[in-house]
Amino acid sequence: MGSGYTIGLEPSQFGIIPRVIHLIFEEVEQRKKKSEFIIKCSFLEIYNEELHDLLDPQSLHQALATGERNSKINIREEKNGSIAVYGLHEEKVDNYEELASCLDRGSNSRTTSATLMNNNSSRSHAIFTISIEQHEIADVDQNVEQSDGQDQQVGDGGAQAPGASEFMVAKFHFVDLAGSERVKKTGAEGATLKEGININKSLLVLGNVISALSEVGKKGHFVPYRDSKLTRILQDSLGGNSRTSMIACCSPAESNFDETLNTLNYASRARKIKNKPKVNRDPNS
Repeated sequence: MGSGYTIGLEPSQFGIIPRVIHLIFEEVEQRKKKSEFIIKCSFLEIYNEELHDLLDPQSLHQALATGERNSKINIREEKNGSIAVYGLHEEKVDNYEELASCLDRGSNSRTTSATLMNNNSSRSHAIFTISIEQHEIADVDQNVEQSDGQDQQVGDGGAQAPGASEFMVAKFHFVDLAGSERVKKTGAEGATLKEGININKSLLVLGNVISALSEVGKKGHFVPYRDSKLTRILQDSLGGNSRTSMIACCSPAESNFDETLNTLNYASRARKIKNKPKVNRDPNS
């Protein structure tokens, strides 16, 4: 996914997130003449089913030191049915370097630990979110020409007023899932064992949600989004107004055959989810 460090890496070594960040700002640069953009980002991790703000190190370290839940971060459902995370620090960025810096800074705060399988194993799921607001400014001269001889009734089906703008919003969730773990292979004990159990639990719930979404329309259909923090936050991404892609990491080693087969089955179920996303336009613009 590329949620780790980008400093000192060649562009050819970048993961998915840095590459998409670069493409976003290339597109913004091309549209600047006709549109204004506001870009913000946030970065959270789900560690032992608790939410930690990776862009707010002070609250993160305090939560880890005291072992108490960060009560400032809450998951809520908006009136329109969309899911929002309140209490997260959102940082406004103007260019690729600033956004990549937020990614590196948050990655530095992620919870990692050594196991028999990995010296720098992720002990949490991480979600890096980029929100983009686009204000498309209509051309004044063109609007005047189009509305000549017509009554201007903005918002009532009439011609658009000169200089009127259109407002659109998009949100990218980049999810770096911790891998499922088998105790025999990782050799996990104590706190590391507890972390592995919580990782596997949330991945199981995610699998159940994916299975339920792939069977939409069947009698008695129910999607268990609320069974984990991960699926609750990703409710919009999985079954809402979104396009969703899953990248599965597999191993060619024979010793990992079972894990590879389970991973491919997991991803295969995700392919059956059918969403029909529409552009998020402000109806009053």
